[in-house]
Amino acid sequence: MVELSERNTESPEEEESHRRLVTDHDVGVVTHVQSKDTDRLEWIKEHIAAQMERMEAGSTSGWDPLIEEYFKNVHSKDIEIDCNFSEGEGSFKCNSSSKTKCGQDLIKGHADLHGEFAAAIQKKEGNPVFIPRDVPDSCV
Repeated sequence: MVELSERNTESPEEEESHRRLVTDHDVGVVTHVQSKDTDRLEWIKEHIAAQMERMEAGSTSGWDPLIEEYFKNVHSKDIEIDCNFSEGEGSFKCNSSSKTKCGQDLIKGHADLHGEFAAAIQKKEGNPVFIPRDVPDSCV
């Protein structure tokens, strides 16, 4: 049984230019981003590649307990991430999944945090404040 729920983080004024849709499923999330802003898409693509490299190398995030644990779980292969970029279509899709409850909770927390980042960018907040998140109880 696959549980699906969608969270759309687009703002009305950017509805046509940039859209982020997160779909929950039973073992993680699928994030689909469409954008007419090629610079923004390129920055996201480079960010994902740099973070994947850091996680695979066993580096840490150093600023948020939830993200720190997320990095560890990607490095240990508990969390699997598969991203596909469609250059000509101005979109990408990432599927993040885990067989453990801890990994699944980390994936959803990570997606929620990126939703906050996306909302801050769309509101053009210069220096938004993000509160560090605790590691989910399922990981303790």
